[in-house]
Amino acid sequence: MQNRNFRLAAKWCIAVSGCLFGLVAALYAAMFVVLLLRLPVTRMTLSLGLLVMAAAVAAFAIWRLRRGAPGGSLWLRGGSALLISAICAAVSVYSAGVIYDTSYDGQVYHYFAVLQLQSGWNPIYDPMGIDLIWVNHYPKGVWFIAAAIYTLTGFAETGKAVNVIVMASSFFAALAVLLAVFSAERKGEAFSGLSALSRGSAAVLIAASAAMNPVTSMQLFTYYNDGIIGSLLLLLAAALAYFTYTYERRALWLSAGAVVLLINVKFTAIAYAGILCATMVAAVAIRLWLENKDGSMQGGEGGVKARLLAVLKARAMWRPITVLLATAAVAVVVIGWNPYVFNTVKQGHPFYPLAGKGALDIMTVNSPADFHNHTRWYKFAVSYTSKTEDVIAPNVTHRSAWWPIDWRQFANLNVDTRIAGFGPLSRWLLVLTPALGLLIVMLRWRVGVVAAFAGAGLLASVFINPEPWWARYVPQLWLVPLVFVAAAWRARQWLLRGAGAAVLAMCFISAYLCADISIGRAYKQSQEVKAQLQDMQGKQVALFSEAFKAPAQRMKEWGIDYREVKKEDLRCKQPVTAAYAASLLCIE
Repeated sequence: MQNRNFRLAAKWCIAVSGCLFGLVAALYAAMFVVLLLRLPVTRMTLSLGLLVMAAAVAAFAIWRLRRGAPGGSLWLRGGSALLISAICAAVSVYSAGVIYDTSYDGQVYHYFAVLQLQSGWNPIYDPMGIDLIWVNHYPKGVWFIAAAIYTLTGFAETGKAVNVIVMASSFFAALAVLLAVFSAERKGEAFSGLSALSRGSAAVLIAASAAMNPVTSMQLFTYYNDGIIGSLLLLLAAALAYFTYTYERRALWLSAGAVVLLINVKFTAIAYAGILCATMVAAVAIRLWLENKDGSMQGGEGGVKARLLAVLKARAMWRPITVLLATAAVAVVVIGWNPYVFNTVKQGHPFYPLAGKGALDIMTVNSPADFHNHTRWYKFAVSYTSKTEDVIAPNVTHRSAWWPIDWRQFANLNVDTRIAGFGPLSRWLLVLTPALGLLIVMLRWRVGVVAAFAGAGLLASVFINPEPWWARYVPQLWLVPLVFVAAAWRARQWLLRGAGAAVLAMCFISAYLCADISIGRAYKQSQEVKAQLQDMQGKQVALFSEAFKAPAQRMKEWGIDYREVKKEDLRCKQPVTAAYAASLLCIE
């Protein structure tokens, strides 16, 4: 009975995750269609698009009921999932509007891209319409969604709600697969109520630690896109694992949606998504091979061929391959026409300006001086065993003592932290994770092999990036220790659970402290920005914005009488610096 409840809870969690991500996907689709039809980006056009998609979803639900789907359970599960999703979305939009983006890149080109999309720029038909190389040539998925939210709410800051919504979706997806895995019961094995409570609590803590990735937490209320990449990779990995375990199609479609958005958020996400999908396909093939014992286990060439043929014919094998390959093709060629096709035709490489002729080197100036001319392996090892800090040339990294742990280093974390970007416990996780994996293999080798296979897929996606030392470039690295924690809990042996609990405690403490510091700092800085804006109300302001686009937009939304001028036209003797933005103000 307890295991049945776990499975039902897993189904409900995957439904909530799908509803939350469905909202994001609907916003993306509505914005894309509006631009494709060359309609103005207004509240009316976007609302009409969302209504059409809502009607299509309702029609699909009715069709499912007519086909004999369990009506009561479907409506109850679907209705409660929609309610929770609506509450999460409302909280996300509200919190994103309250907490302002005070980051550098967030207030410069990300903010600029969102404003331009909302005010009439159509990158589908006018790819070079903006005088900023990063905006013209980078993927635009998150900008589309943020611009749609901004259009619907009327406040530019609310566009950041996409980060919170996707993080919530990733949490429920991770919780779903953990509950499904923990519900499995070996033959002749029974569990007490205390055991069920411990498994449920472990699932929640592991899922929360995974969703509260330090990179995601640090960028949660900014327009940076590395944090949402971390959430999307968790969502993709969890949905793929859920499909591998249950063969449920909705998990596959959730995976496909995550692939579309990943490809259209950042160049490197194509490789990340491809490796994770390939890992899942291999896992499905191995599972089918092991399950297909219809005579071919006798050995011999004929038996092996029959077994292989059965695997290749299985619907669970060809369905994910077909869906994911078709999804990736559409995501790159159609939805991602700008930038991928456009960059290839115009500049000779889909990843321009980071690759191809005339590629820009952005890493030399962004790396510590002692990283120059070293391999990715060396930089990786040094980064995650050094002091947590943001170091660029000509500065160098600093070694940090393993004991006692310097908890003050958590305060050094920010949206760009280059060295030990997951916090000062990174060095301990770097050592304890393989030790835990080895212990699992020794005591429960089947569970250990599965965990090692999943961890290898994640690590392959990490090291395909030439700069894996920078945490915000490889947020999926955070999931590796949690995979082995989940395996330790699944193994159900007190020694493994104890070792897994120790690693989980480190992950959860790091995730909690990062979130606490990040959100607290962001809220405090937002209050300072608002205090400055409040002080300017009723006054005339001359603004020299330089590269920062946020100050002017905020003054516009606050109803402040301002005009943008050149730096030499600032008339006051001592211009005021805009809070957390390199813009100058003359307040009369």
